[in-house]
Amino acid sequence: MQVIAGGTTGLIKLRPKTTLVEKVPYPDSRDAHLSIRDLRREYIAYQKLPQHPRLLRLHSDSTPERLVLPYLQNGCLHEFLRAPPVSSKQRFQFAADAAEGLHVLHCVGIVHGDVNSWNFLIDDKFRLCIIDFAGSTINGEAGSAFEGFRYCLPRSIDDPSTIRTDLFALGSLLYEIMTSKEPFQEFNDEEAEAFFKTGNFPPTQDLPLGSIILGCWQGLYLSADVVFKDIRNTRCEPEGL
Repeated sequence: MQVIAGGTTGLIKLRPKTTLVEKVPYPDSRDAHLSIRDLRREYIAYQKLPQHPRLLRLHSDSTPERLVLPYLQNGCLHEFLRAPPVSSKQRFQFAADAAEGLHVLHCVGIVHGDVNSWNFLIDDKFRLCIIDFAGSTINGEAGSAFEGFRYCLPRSIDDPSTIRTDLFALGSLLYEIMTSKEPFQEFNDEEAEAFFKTGNFPPTQDLPLGSIILGCWQGLYLSADVVFKDIRNTRCEPEGL
């Protein structure tokens, strides 16, 4: 099978002559037991999730140590946002989809823990699907994920992921969707972290969804559903960004 991607948990392999991929542990890795642990966690997450347009469906061939999922040929949001043009209408749709997908997770007791543009895939209708629950917190049981510097609510590495930390990361994702840039992209990781620690956020006043982005960072939202509804109620400008 062709290896098409790899992450912290394992390899993504494309099944020949199918539209399916397999997520499996790295072979002969000294940390294989951790990969298997995280794959089992993701398998449990998929058992809890409902059928929903913002989610992939786990194929019946799956096992706790080998996940079989649909292959989405349009790739991930991160790469799509960096291959312009991306219309305002599409950006607004992506923003709504991201908030909706996160809300679906929270409704069944799953905190993603690593919300970012790599963890959203684009389906055949150019809508988003949220992926990668290998490090997620499930029913309060701590996972192994931690957000990157530009998505992370400043806190100790030992503090668990929560709905609040997911919503902070959602703010950074919405910023990226609107600008095609990560927050503080022009600074290094440590500088970006320092800015967030002092509440010094990137300017959002001239951005579509600017007040929603800032609200996520400032902790003004209590649920992704309210973020989703506020996005849907915001008028999309017809011009490209």
